[in-house]
Amino acid sequence: QLVAACDLRVATHSAVFGIPASRLGLAVDQWTVNRVVDEFGMGLARAMLIAADTVDGTRAHHAGVVHRLATDGDALATALGWADEIAERAPLSMAAHRAMLTESAGRSSSGVNTMFFH
Repeated sequence: QLVAACDLRVATHSAVFGIPASRLGLAVDQWTVNRVVDEFGMGLARAMLIAADTVDGTRAHHAGVVHRLATDGDALATALGWADEIAERAPLSMAAHRAMLTESAGRSSSGVNTMFFH
């Protein structure tokens, strides 16, 4: 859920992404399915949701799910460094672009925080 909710993602090569719901006899909500399809693509989404397959950080980066790939032990520093860069950007421009990206993807942003930084 956390990965699906994030606009930008940093991970290590050894990170593992998955949705174990089918292994646990559960089902996720439609919003999660839509986001997983949007971010991972239909093929990986099917494998993750139906078969409970996992995706490592390298494959997620190649699929465009992870935007910055860090070495093991360096993920936090990489994420914080990128956050510092982003914090210097114009917040209204970022909010406008995020809203247009959300609209372009055909998702509703209701219930999702659209502010980046104060």
